Amino acid sequence: MSAPLPERLSARLAIGTLCCAHRGASHTAPENTCAAFRLAVELGAELVELDVRTSADGVPVALHDATLDRTTDALARLERSAVDVAELTVATMRTLDAGRWKGPGFAGERVPTLADALAAILPVATPFIEVKRCAPATLLALLRERGAVEHVVVQSFDWALLGALRALEPRLPIAALGSGALGPAQLDEATSLGAALLHWECDGLRLCDVDRARERGLLVGCYTVDAELPLLGCLTAGIDVVTTNVPDRLLALRSRAGARGGVPD
Repeated sequence: MSAPLPERLSARLAIGTLCCAHRGASHTAPENTCAAFRLAVELGAELVELDVRTSADGVPVALHDATLDRTTDALARLERSAVDVAELTVATMRTLDAGRWKGPGFAGERVPTLADALAAILPVATPFIEVKRCAPATLLALLRERGAVEHVVVQSFDWALLGALRALEPRLPIAALGSGALGPAQLDEATSLGAALLHWECDGLRLCDVDRARERGLLVGCYTVDAELPLLGCLTAGIDVVTTNVPDRLLALRSRAGARGGVPD
């Protein structure tokens, strides 16, 4: 049996498609930073997606890549490349600038811990946590400490990890993350995991897949959709969750469609 989505999301789903801000409002602000998370919340995204890895001292931090090279000044400050997240303590990571690469106005942004991210997103929006590399017990300990178990959604491409999380904490809402062809085997596995949501790459998702997922009681989300016409297609198809780097665009299209009772001009 699946854990339901947080009550706030379930109530909004009755109206229509949910907006998920990919790595925060990452088109405008530096991805996976509190600036991006706060902007996504301010814009009105119902979910804010973030990636989680574990530091050398066992602290979950928000970062997509396995290394810090692309989104921080680690190369300049530490004078070496391919700086793995797992090699650095949180204290060292906090000395790195994670915002200047996006623009001078974001200079001084730091790599946030998961605790920082939860504080920036909750209680207005729902954290949508993609586990990249973090032990289930470590993640659950933090979520329990923060009273957030039933107020987040956790996803991963590693469905065995999702199963381990659900076994340890049946109250935790999970999403089965995937790409490519979506067949009966994947749908059956997602159902058996107790997933509340199937979160699939948009290019591999067909309308018949959506119908089959719903027959199994799964909600359907797709990622990562930024252009207007594909966004409109998702709204028209009634996709439950759309993940985008430009949440303001999706929210504007959704608002116009809602005002007209259909697809906007």
